[in-house]
Amino acid sequence: MRTAFIFLLLAILALAFFYWHADVFLTAETIDFHLHDTYVVVDWQSAIILLTLSIGTIFFLGGLLGTGFRSRGFRAGFLLFLVADIGLVLYVYYLLSS
Repeated sequence: MRTAFIFLLLAILALAFFYWHADVFLTAETIDFHLHDTYVVVDWQSAIILLTLSIGTIFFLGGLLGTGFRSRGFRAGFLLFLVADIGLVLYVYYLLSS
């Protein structure tokens, strides 16, 4: 469990590092990210879902590594979050772009 919390802390630190190095503009309806020559505009609800899925996946990965892949709870949580991440990416990049 300690490894899971270490991974959670690392994920939060990575998000803070991204926030400090990117231009982030918060409006009432959207969050605008500008990093180098890339702009990304995300509404608040999607941003919360993306952050929850990303941090959850990293947390459960840390739990899996900490228990040596023996914990059923961490294994189920990791697979659930990973499938949700992959499904969301496929939906956004393949279904919405066509």
